[in-house]
Amino acid sequence: MEEKEALLNFISEFDFDHFVKATLSVPKIEGIKTILIKKTIVKKQEHIQFVYRYPTKDITKNYDFKSFKIELERILTHKEFEIGNFFFETKDVILNWKKGVWLLKNVKASMKKPETISHDHIKNRFVEEQADYLKLLGITNHEGQIFAASQDKFKQIHRFVEILSPIFEKWSDQKKLHIADMGCGKGYLTFALYDYLTNKKKLNAIIEGVEIRNELVQTCNQYAEKVGFNHLKFIKNTIQSYENQSINAIIALHACNTATCDAIFKGIKQNVEFIIVAPCCHQQVRKDILIENADPSLQEIMKYGIFAERHAEILTDLIRVKILNAFGYQCKAIEFISDFHTHKNVMIIAQKHKKHLDKSIIYSEIEALMHQYGLKRHYLLELLPKDYQM
Repeated sequence: MEEKEALLNFISEFDFDHFVKATLSVPKIEGIKTILIKKTIVKKQEHIQFVYRYPTKDITKNYDFKSFKIELERILTHKEFEIGNFFFETKDVILNWKKGVWLLKNVKASMKKPETISHDHIKNRFVEEQADYLKLLGITNHEGQIFAASQDKFKQIHRFVEILSPIFEKWSDQKKLHIADMGCGKGYLTFALYDYLTNKKKLNAIIEGVEIRNELVQTCNQYAEKVGFNHLKFIKNTIQSYENQSINAIIALHACNTATCDAIFKGIKQNVEFIIVAPCCHQQVRKDILIENADPSLQEIMKYGIFAERHAEILTDLIRVKILNAFGYQCKAIEFISDFHTHKNVMIIAQKHKKHLDKSIIYSEIEALMHQYGLKRHYLLELLPKDYQM
């Protein structure tokens, strides 16, 4: 009884003012590994953040002080962990579950300053979990907490905006930024980018999401109107048929097969300043490689389906980059997000520059690559004006 009373007193008299952080470890239930606990700031109010660590994901929840005590008492009384280390500025408290009771031990403080992380201004510097559009899109609940099933999607959204943020860092707020998001789907990334550019960076931005599925277009337009995104519009159209001469940036993320090439060609044709794509599947090049015509050093590799597929992906995107180079774009190829979330995680970022390039040299390099792999055709090359075809 004394041990139980000591535990309940520890929770009820929890010293929030001097609390630094805590760790619950050695789980007695399956699935979860540890829980990390620390202070955070949500809407200018102090909260306690729990990070529930699982083998394949983290789930983060924020509690006010009253809710924190309820959750901590639930975990400890249900004996879900065997060890708890609580660090305060004044002391450390070690909890050990032994022989059916909690043993509490106070020792000398090992930490001085609380590790308070601003939930509003650090973690969500690019995408705010409290944003209304995330609730409408089913990423967060009405309290702004990310659903467990949406953790990976939120990470992808946040990473996308984080990558694009320096691209538009020097864009003048006096100059209109007109972006077309090709094949935007449900609009997760479209909404997030618009929110960042207009509400955080205060840019004069217009974004049009281009999508062939009418039900998604209607829903996204309703959501945009509901959250007051006045210059975010969704249009039912194909990438090939879409026309708007005022756009100066094109985005196409996970556009299937040759749709990425259609988006790149649209950007080249309109001489836009930025072309940003994250290619998806690469069937066209894969099926148009004749292994028997490939360089002998590659024929053995290309006999194996998985190796051939990955070579086709690299070859497809490398030729895309070289074509962009030929039309005056400087390119970067980066990992969009960890391949833990998706294998299709390459992003090509192309920015127009004024440096004169010799197209004939670049096209000779493309021709050599195609010959090396026994590649008959590349869809993007066929889209280009005849003057630039090989």
